[in-house]
Amino acid sequence: MRREQGNPVKKFLICEIVIALFALTGFYYFLSFERPVRMPVRPVTSELEVIASLPSASGPQPEATVEPVTADTVATPPPAEAAEPVAGSVTGAAAGDVPVVVSEKSIPENSGLRPVVQAQTAPAGSQTTAVDNQTLPAAGAKDDLPAPELQPGVEDETSPAPPAEAVIVAGEYVLHNNLRRNLKRLEKLGFVARTEEVVRPTLISRVYLGPFTERRKAQEMISVAREKGDDPFLLIRAGTYRVVVGSFYLQSSVDDWKKLYGTAGLTLKVQKVSVKMPHSLILLDLPRVQQSADTVLARLHDAGFPDAHLR
Repeated sequence: MRREQGNPVKKFLICEIVIALFALTGFYYFLSFERPVRMPVRPVTSELEVIASLPSASGPQPEATVEPVTADTVATPPPAEAAEPVAGSVTGAAAGDVPVVVSEKSIPENSGLRPVVQAQTAPAGSQTTAVDNQTLPAAGAKDDLPAPELQPGVEDETSPAPPAEAVIVAGEYVLHNNLRRNLKRLEKLGFVARTEEVVRPTLISRVYLGPFTERRKAQEMISVAREKGDDPFLLIRAGTYRVVVGSFYLQSSVDDWKKLYGTAGLTLKVQKVSVKMPHSLILLDLPRVQQSADTVLARLHDAGFPDAHLR
């Protein structure tokens, strides 16, 4: 009898233990399960506060009162009215802080928008001149600018050009015959020379017949000059006619032509004219000569090059 009564109690205890285990398991899963986060229907907003500006260093300023302002009750302040500048008026520290007109941005004419001119206060001590709705700096503003500072370690990029090598000009010639003759002379003296051509204004002698007041007489003189082997041309000056026989660099050539026409009873006239002509320079490089400049110049002067000089 006792064995039969113990069996129901044992079964009851086993059932209670199983139920307790299931309850603990369910409670564990309930705690570990992540619930979804719900957002509030209306956003959470905080009240806006106006922070007072710091007082300036010029003098004590009254403390500004701070009034809490909510987002729903913030009112847009009306735009400040800009003072109209007077042409030629000068404002400064005597009048205190005054509004300075700021030029507005360009707005299309057909946009329907009106430009808003903002006003600023100029600091005390500065002077501005309002002319034609523009703010002009004072005359003394340039002297108040700080001088530019040079960065340390930065050197000037402009470096001096290297000195050119010393060159001796042995002579300068217009006629090629004289150039070739003097080059041979320098070779005999042991110098290695080179040539360089430059164009310079040069005085020459223009030889002509006339002047004649009639063109027919000038035409006859052209025929006479052609018979003597020249190639003349007609030059008209101030209503008169001149028959130019030729132009010469050497005075000896001028004298020869005067004699040539003098035998025919004609008198040539000479006019000095400056024209640009090529000149040939004979140059000696001192590094190749391997002598001092004074020594080379002395040798050239003794050899018949009186115009030799150092360039």
